[in-house]
Amino acid sequence: MYSYLHFLLYLRIIVIVITNGSYSNLLSGELATFLSGRYIEFNIHSLSYPEFLLFRKLPDSETSFQQFLRFGGLPHLARLSQEQDVQTEYLQNIISTIIYKDVVQRFGIRNAIAGYKPEDINKLLENVVYNHLSYYGYYVNTGKSGEMEIDFIAEKKAEKIYIQVAYRLDSPQTIEREFGNLKRIPDNYPKMVVRSDNTITNTSDGIRQVNIREFLLNHNP
Repeated sequence: MYSYLHFLLYLRIIVIVITNGSYSNLLSGELATFLSGRYIEFNIHSLSYPEFLLFRKLPDSETSFQQFLRFGGLPHLARLSQEQDVQTEYLQNIISTIIYKDVVQRFGIRNAIAGYKPEDINKLLENVVYNHLSYYGYYVNTGKSGEMEIDFIAEKKAEKIYIQVAYRLDSPQTIEREFGNLKRIPDNYPKMVVRSDNTITNTSDGIRQVNIREFLLNHNP
C-alpha cells in the first residue's frame, strides 16, 4: 500500500548500548525478554522539514518541499550528489539492508515495494503530518465513529488537536468531508485542516486552515 519512501518517513533508528554479550540479531520487540533491565532504547527520528532545509542549505519553497516529499529526511542524503538517481539508489540500498535482509528474510514475508508515485500525494502528505506530530512528542491516533473519520487525533500531556489532511479542497464534497467531520466533534479542543494549496483563509467556523509547509515549519501545531 505504501512505497518505500513512506516507510522511510516512519523509520526509527533504535540505538542500543549493550554492556555484555552480543544480541545484534534481535529485533527491538524481543529485547524486553532477552535483555530485561540491561538496555536503553533511544528513538531517533529522521530530519524534520526545517532540519531538512538546514542540512541541504535550501530556502523554504514548493520545490524544496517536493524534494522532502520525494526523498524524505535521512541525514546522509545531504552529503550525496543531489542527482535524483543517486538519491534514489541510496534509499533503495537502505531498503535492501533493513527490509529485505532484516525483516523479510527473518519472518519470511512476501512484499512488493513501489517507487515514488505522484498520485499517492494524499498518502505522502498524511505521512509527513504524522511524522511531524510524532517528532514533537505527540501521541497520534486516527479517529472513526460510524461513517465519520478523522485523519489524526494528536495528544500530548493535557493537549489534544484534531487534524484533517487534504491535498486540495476543490469540490463541495471534499470540503464537506474534511470540515464536516471536524464540526461534528462535540468537544472544544483545537481543530485544523492541513492542505497543500495556498488559497486559504485563516479559519472557517472555528476550524483553522494551514498550508502544509507552514504547518511543518511551526514547532507547535
